[in-house]
Amino acid sequence: MPEQLILVMMVVGTLALVILGVIILIAKFYRRVEQGKVLIVNTMKAEPIVTFTGAVVYPGIHRAEVMDISVKTITIHCHGKDAVLCADDVRADIKVVFFVRVNKTTEDILKVAQSVGCERASDPRALEELFSARFSEALYTVAGHLDYKTLFKDRARCKDEIISIIGMDMNGFVLEDAAIELVARTPIDELEGASP
Repeated sequence: MPEQLILVMMVVGTLALVILGVIILIAKFYRRVEQGKVLIVNTMKAEPIVTFTGAVVYPGIHRAEVMDISVKTITIHCHGKDAVLCADDVRADIKVVFFVRVNKTTEDILKVAQSVGCERASDPRALEELFSARFSEALYTVAGHLDYKTLFKDRARCKDEIISIIGMDMNGFVLEDAAIELVARTPIDELEGASP
């Protein structure tokens, strides 16, 4: 009887050590994700794992990248010779701040990761390079349909039209909002070389 008890205790002790070892191994390789970020883990499966909390990442088997999906600002300032031309042929300086983020869905996060990359999607300067032409074009288009007085006084309408032109489909990104910080007549001395 005592031999059986010793054998059972050895088996239980071995199992306890194995379980403890597995827990320590998992804890060592567990990567937690901060708020406003997402972890993308490339495993042996066809589709990567997207997690907003954390996951176990085994070196050599998995490749993991973190993407910042928090709101970033992109400022577009059309001024001087690049000022917008209003419908009444008045040149106006306009400065708009756009609030952009990666859409918090697995599909959009993977789309951004594959097309832009996690590092670039997390970098505000890279996002500015990516979207500045599209946002500037929206500013010029809206200004071209409005006279200066409307552009200056009805900023809510102007903002809504800009957002409408840019649209919601931004290849995995979302335009949260925009804020018009400045609308002013362009000084005549800054208009030299302005495009007609």
